[in-house]
Amino acid sequence: CDCPGLVFPRFAESRAYMVVSGVLPIDKLTNDVRGPLDIVASHFHKEYLSRFYHIALDTEDGMPANKVSGKQLAEAYAIVRGLILMGGRADEMKSGRKVLKDYIDGKLCYCHPPPGVRGLKQRSEVFLERAGVVEAGA
Repeated sequence: CDCPGLVFPRFAESRAYMVVSGVLPIDKLTNDVRGPLDIVASHFHKEYLSRFYHIALDTEDGMPANKVSGKQLAEAYAIVRGLILMGGRADEMKSGRKVLKDYIDGKLCYCHPPPGVRGLKQRSEVFLERAGVVEAGA
């Protein structure tokens, strides 16, 4: 098979999905990490992220009670880890990159089941059931 240079995949809906899928390197992100972080945060229960990173995550307006936005996740992570910019603001860019690296490296584990397969549970769901945070089958 002859390939004329680089051929970029078309499976991703956006640049954010390409970052989350590991196609584009995280360190090359020069602007906002919120798009990729929103995708990562949408895959996990808020309580799991809170326990995994040892951070406090409050319920946000406009978000389901069991979910968190990428912005809130990055802010909470930055504050707990001491990633603070001049003026006392949380360094969302640096903390966001660290969370994205955890996701890409498999530390924050999320697996996509094959098409048509139902009833499989994520590791995070099993963890929360065993901890008594969510009921089995919920």
